[in-house]
Amino acid sequence: MRAILQIETTRYTKDYLLATENGQTLLSFVKSKKDRPRCLCSDHKPEMYIARRGGLYYLARMPGTGDHHAKTCESHLLPTGSNHFIEKEISAQHLLDRLVKVIPACNNWVACRLALTEASSEIMVDGCALSSNLLVPSYFNAKTAGLDAEKYDAFFEAEKPERLWVIGYLKSLIERKYSYQAALKHMPYTKFWVKKDVVEQIPAVVGDEDSKVLCLFSCRKIPSGIEVDEAAGVIMEFAEPSVFAKPTEVILEEIRRKAGLPALCSEDHVFGWLAQKYIDTGFSVDAKTVSTDKDHVLV
Repeated sequence: MRAILQIETTRYTKDYLLATENGQTLLSFVKSKKDRPRCLCSDHKPEMYIARRGGLYYLARMPGTGDHHAKTCESHLLPTGSNHFIEKEISAQHLLDRLVKVIPACNNWVACRLALTEASSEIMVDGCALSSNLLVPSYFNAKTAGLDAEKYDAFFEAEKPERLWVIGYLKSLIERKYSYQAALKHMPYTKFWVKKDVVEQIPAVVGDEDSKVLCLFSCRKIPSGIEVDEAAGVIMEFAEPSVFAKPTEVILEEIRRKAGLPALCSEDHVFGWLAQKYIDTGFSVDAKTVSTDKDHVLV
């Protein structure tokens, strides 16, 4: 179901609000007015909360409104005395099916990462929030790759009784003697070893450039890398080009240069600075102008 939200008298898709500069600016403007969008999935039209994480705005379900959303809406939640959705079936495929519902329609990892991080915080697996044991890699930047690799190593080496999960787009899958060697985009220095009886759970990579295989791995650290003992995958189709006219890395580099930010400044800090800049300068925008100017570029 395509999520539609209403702000005052204008309707917007959720993807537009989360994945475009104008959508993010509009959310900032609405939040500054202490107003709330309404989800149009049902006759209840439940309000949605605007929050910010890592410099980007996102939409969250208001407490106590889970059963006001339509059953086909990703914000639907039966009242259980908790704000979290408790997973009873914790297979990789079951979790991926739930997470893929929040992926924006645009082919942009920054927006996808934000949506996945937020969604995983509301799913309980093995007695805790999935987000505490899920690695969603940062957008790859050659200047910060070393620091990111150290962060990923620390994640896998942490002694946790729960399963560790990694989600990302498949970059390569090569057959070796005893298993398959997999690589995920934005994690070029991490080797994943997929058992031969597990690799069948990953769909074949198609030749269409607009198609991506989103994979969820359940894994553990071994001396030669990361062993994947369970996997799930789905082919994502992006019929339209990304809403961003430039690659994300180019956008980040331009913002860093214009703002005088350090070269090693992370993507979260960059977008946080950008959002704060709008607030500090009293930036305001007319809602109708934002909704029609869809070709505006971030920088």
